[in-house]
Amino acid sequence: MNANNLINQINDRLNNNLNKSSSKKNDLKTVENSLLKMVDDYKKDIENLQKSIVNFVRSTKSKNIEISYYSFVYCVIGAKKNEWSAFGSSANYLQNYSKFPLLQHKLRRIGRIGARGKPNPINGHKNYIGKCAEVKAAYNLKSKTKITNLSSIEFTNAYRPRTKQIIDKCENCKYTF
Repeated sequence: MNANNLINQINDRLNNNLNKSSSKKNDLKTVENSLLKMVDDYKKDIENLQKSIVNFVRSTKSKNIEISYYSFVYCVIGAKKNEWSAFGSSANYLQNYSKFPLLQHKLRRIGRIGARGKPNPINGHKNYIGKCAEVKAAYNLKSKTKITNLSSIEFTNAYRPRTKQIIDKCENCKYTF
């Protein structure tokens, strides 16, 4: 049993659901409810994976299979501008930031896209520039509506999808949006 392949499938399913769920929504609460439904589905997938691993270990009498929780998606978020909504996750990087020059320019003011940003003075973590869920949600939203000011985008709470915990936005995203 290759747990990493199964985790990648679970992560891909979440990302596909997030990417194809852009639509017209009435308010930010409706967007957040849609996001939480996808988070619930992701949590169920993780629980099923854990059960499968336990059953596999019992049936084969093999050693425990360890799962690194760093392999799961760290953050998901919803975004809204006018009547359109979109979602994003912190998994992977965008293929082409130049399709959204306003966002690309703002990210480059922080540092090199793909590199770690400056340490957060509160907890010392350095997030990768351009990998955040907010960036992906804004990028997905841009394909639906015109965005001339990044601060005009409304965001839902950011969630850690494996725990459904609300998490703070990083310093990079506070600056960018």
